[in-house]
This record gives sequence, C-alpha cells and structure tokens, in this order.
Amino acid sequence: MRRTVVSWLVAVGLVLIASIGGVATANATVFGAGAFVREYLDTIARGDAASALGIPGVDDGGADDALLTDAVLRTGARLTDISQVSDTESAGIHTVTVRWRAGGQQGESSFEVERDGSRFGLFPAWRFATSPVALVPVTVDGDSRFRVNDVPASTRTAGEADAFALFVPGAYDVDARTRLLSAKAQTFVADTTGDADAIELEVSPTTGFQKRLQKEVDGFLDSCATQKVLQPTGCPFGQVIDDRVTSPPTWTISTYPVVRIGAGGGAGKWQVSPTPGTANLTMDVQALADGTISRYDEDVEFRVAYDVTVKGDTITITPIDLGDDG
Repeated sequence: MRRTVVSWLVAVGLVLIASIGGVATANATVFGAGAFVREYLDTIARGDAASALGIPGVDDGGADDALLTDAVLRTGARLTDISQVSDTESAGIHTVTVRWRAGGQQGESSFEVERDGSRFGLFPAWRFATSPVALVPVTVDGDSRFRVNDVPASTRTAGEADAFALFVPGAYDVDARTRLLSAKAQTFVADTTGDADAIELEVSPTTGFQKRLQKEVDGFLDSCATQKVLQPTGCPFGQVIDDRVTSPPTWTISTYPVVRIGAGGGAGKWQVSPTPGTANLTMDVQALADGTISRYDEDVEFRVAYDVTVKGDTITITPIDLGDDG
C-alpha cells in the first residue's frame, strides 16, 4: 500500500514537472514577446490596419493618423520574409529585433515590448512599450496635398511641416500628383519607431497646368482683340495714331505669348515672367496733311506677365503692370 502511494506521488510530481516545463516553454515561444511582435507584423503584412491598431500599445504616437489605414498598406509594397533576430530583456523591457523585406527594400527593426498582465493566470500578456510607428514630418513646398502609396493626404498648411504616423516596418512611396501640380516620387523606408527623417516634396506645374493657363491667357487676349478701339481697355496692347481713323480698328493676335510658369512668392503662388506677343492692327486712316486715305496694317509688339494663385484645382491669374517696360 505504501509503495502504491509513493508511486502515485511520483507520477503526480512528474506530471507537474512536465506541466511547468510546458508552461515555461509556451511562455518563451507561443506566448513570448517575439510571438506578440510577430502577431503585429502579420497584421501589417496582410494590410489590416484596424487589427494592428487594436493591439495593445499601438497608437498614432501623437501624430496625424490619416495614413494608418488599410488602403496605404494594401496599395504599397507588402511586408514579407519576416524573421526574428533576437529578443533581449532589460529592466522589464523586451527588445525584439526582426528582419523583413518590402518590395525591393530589406531592413531590420527593433520593437520595445513590456508585460501587460497574464492570460489564464499562466501565460504572459504583452503590450508595446513604444508604439511601433514612425513619426514623419511631411512638407509640400508649393502646395499642401501629397500621396502615400497613391492614397491622398494633406498637410494643414502649404509649405509647412506636419507629422504623420506610419506603421513600422514598411517601404512607402511618397509623391504629389494633382491636375495642376506634381512632385517626383521618393521611397520612405520606415524601419525605426519614433521620430523619423523629414519628407520634403517640391511640386512643379504639370503639363495640364501649363496648357490650362495658356488657354486662359489666349482667351483673355482674344477677348481684348474684340474691342474696336485703338487702346483696348485692360489689355496689354494698344496703338497711337496721329492721322484720322476712318474705319473701326480691328485687332487680331498674330503671336500668342508662350506661357512659362515659375515659382512665385509663397505657397500656392506662381508667376509668369514677362513674355512677348504680337497683335496685328488693321484700319483705314486719313492723312491730316493731304486727306489721302490708306490702309493701316501693322504688327504691334507687347508683353504680358501674371501672378498666378493656385487653390485646390482653381487658378486665379492677375496681370502684372509692366509700366513703360511693357
């Protein structure tokens, strides 16, 4: 009887030892800090921003959260080839380092994780001690609109920086492209949490902007040409005649100024520098000296310059008075 009891106690002890060993193994693997980080990375890899934001410790870090979306993750280079490099612990903080690939970019990122209670009283629960996002200042010189992985976004003020949160890790294509303005794309590699290098975009006029402004200038000059007077009101051309005009002056635009758009004096401000054009004037004139009537047919040179303001997709052009220089 005594031997049976001893055998039973030994068996129970072995089961307990095995159970404790199993819990310890699970704590170090399935329920470890590395597994917690992998769960987060898997949500990023499948483009599930909402699930990522539901993981303890994941937030916008105090920056604009407009880019923490499924659309940004799913239209960009997907996260692949994830592998853990190390898991070190100091003062209760685990630093989990992983390697990854996104498109043509390969990187290594570290995440700080801390205990957040337990599961079922046996297994540790975790949270990010530092939110796994990069805080990226974005400036669009000349506009406020830009895109990340083709997803539209905007700073609050053109030409001034705003910080946006981006999930780490990842490779993000950043550019600006509207009907009027565009900026060359650049790839931002988000491999480090916290404050990141700034993204600066410098927009320039698109071909569409150039064509639209040219059309407006041409249309304005055409309307000037409809005025049957020697000095069309509010127009850049006119003529002075000493003889008597005996038929209505008729203007036509011989050469339209070729519009070239350059930077203006601030965000949303552009300028067309002085550009030459030619208008033709025809009419009958009577010489005051002898009364003879002749046909007047001359080209009149002129120049135009404009201040151009862009707000959204609206263009406002204001003629610049060139004075005697025009």
